[in-house]
Amino acid sequence: MNNEKCNKIMDQYLELDRGQHLPLSLTMHLLFCKKCRREIKCMAHAEKILHEPIRIPVPLTDNTIESVLLTIDPQFSDLKLKNPISMVNWIISGILMILFMVAFAFSTNSNKDLDVAMSLVFAGCVITYILIFVFSNIEFFVKKINTMKMAV
Repeated sequence: MNNEKCNKIMDQYLELDRGQHLPLSLTMHLLFCKKCRREIKCMAHAEKILHEPIRIPVPLTDNTIESVLLTIDPQFSDLKLKNPISMVNWIISGILMILFMVAFAFSTNSNKDLDVAMSLVFAGCVITYILIFVFSNIEFFVKKINTMKMAV
């Protein structure tokens, strides 16, 4: 077929809304014109590819992540990412707190007012210890919750 007619047919096809039925004249032309049929298939394939997310393989190593962070923020420091408090310090302080509570419980003081006051102080210390631990390690807990949600 001639190029002028094919151009008109292609214009007519491109003016249609998505999912709209093809007019009979357009259908008949596409039935007999291999060139137009091929172009429409190529356009449909290109549109399908455009709607898919782009997948560019990037190796996620410490060096690539650090280089990206340095390009975004030239003043980036690796020290910002490190947790200054280690788990060993948390464990030692927790054991010391428990030992102080046990030592006070077995002490020979029989004053009831002192027992109540110290129990309240120990309860406050335990609550503070737990809150500081959770909020200083909040990223770990959020990731743990998200992975548990995804597993379900």
